[in-house]
Amino acid sequence: MKGFRWLHLSDFHFGKKPDTTYQQPFIAKKIISHVTEYIKSNGEPDAVFITGDIANSASVDEYTQFNECIFLPLMQLFGDQFSERIFLVPGNHDVQRNTNKRFGREEFLTIDDGNFEPSDMSLDDRWMLVGRFGNFVEQAVPAYIKKLAGIDGTYNERIVAESGSVSVVGLNTSWLCRDSDDEGNLTPGIALLRAALEKTQPQDVVIVLGHHPLDWLDRSHRDAIKTLLSQYNALYLHGHMHAAWGKPEYVNGSSFMAIQAGASFQAPEGMPWKNSLLWGYINFENKYLELKPYEWSLEEQTWKHSSAGFPEAHRDRDVWRYELPKTQVSIVSIKRAVPPGGWHVLSMDGLEKYTAPLSENDAVAFFDGAIPGWKEALSVSIPRREVVTQLVQTFYRQQGHAKDSEPVICTLLAAGCEGKTTALLQA
Repeated sequence: MKGFRWLHLSDFHFGKKPDTTYQQPFIAKKIISHVTEYIKSNGEPDAVFITGDIANSASVDEYTQFNECIFLPLMQLFGDQFSERIFLVPGNHDVQRNTNKRFGREEFLTIDDGNFEPSDMSLDDRWMLVGRFGNFVEQAVPAYIKKLAGIDGTYNERIVAESGSVSVVGLNTSWLCRDSDDEGNLTPGIALLRAALEKTQPQDVVIVLGHHPLDWLDRSHRDAIKTLLSQYNALYLHGHMHAAWGKPEYVNGSSFMAIQAGASFQAPEGMPWKNSLLWGYINFENKYLELKPYEWSLEEQTWKHSSAGFPEAHRDRDVWRYELPKTQVSIVSIKRAVPPGGWHVLSMDGLEKYTAPLSENDAVAFFDGAIPGWKEALSVSIPRREVVTQLVQTFYRQQGHAKDSEPVICTLLAAGCEGKTTALLQA
């Protein structure tokens, strides 16, 4: 099928104990074998997205192992030119935690102090943070990774597919990762994200890569970042939580979608935690996307379809299908065949039939306190009270002060059992 196909991997944790010599290379080999078989019936992907935690402690040896087990085999499979279509962003495990570890997170989260902006001054201020990702940047093969350490603090690449195009924006959500209190204290930088999105092409589907769920961002940054993602109807791909799911979000009149991949390696096989991967596909013509999650099965020694965290309502056999995010261009207009509950449309001619005299039983019931309707209130048997004239005059007086397009509402207040309903209906 024509469109845009990608493979989403995340959270390899190369170097993770207890077994880095067999289990991690084994799962990596099975990933490459799966990709090799998958493309025979589905075609080659247009991109591979790897959303952070490539290493476990950001050491050079760990990135070397990633390159040998994942990156280079993908290049061998798709060709050397494909290296610029393998998109990486850092995660919290890609931070060299002993480098410049004594920084004030609160100072960097101050929005009005010029932090995380695409400027020389801002780069000078965050240079101590850039240094903490030195091994991630230096060991990465794609040239665009260097932009994360530059003024932009992000990267923006464009892929032209057979029937559409995609803008890929890479973020660093791990700038401020430091300890067990990361949740709620992070940001990729509002201004950095905005500048990157402004470079995208209007006709493109925008895919934004980060490591953390948006709920992990600082509250003062989170709403603005969600608004920016919705303004560009972005697909936000991330990892970190070691479970796959998809969630459309609607913000300020537009929508975006967060897509979370599970961990490509989080435990040796046989453990309760599953190693997983996620395929994605965009149909440009019909404006939908499909997600296909897999997890490694010890018992069957293969990659199996996984229901993961995707709702059954979006499932079509082995894929989960969603409408592409879009901008709400107009307010929904609701045409009602009947008025809403409790309302009645009446004409003066229609009310004439209620003026007939009341029967003796109806009159007794009315004066005994029964709730009146039109038949009782408009009957010639029930006299008009002075308050009716006052209410009508008040209404017309207020209407005379109102503009043509403004509704006028008058309220009659009185104690219970004082005849308010009768007076209102008569008015």
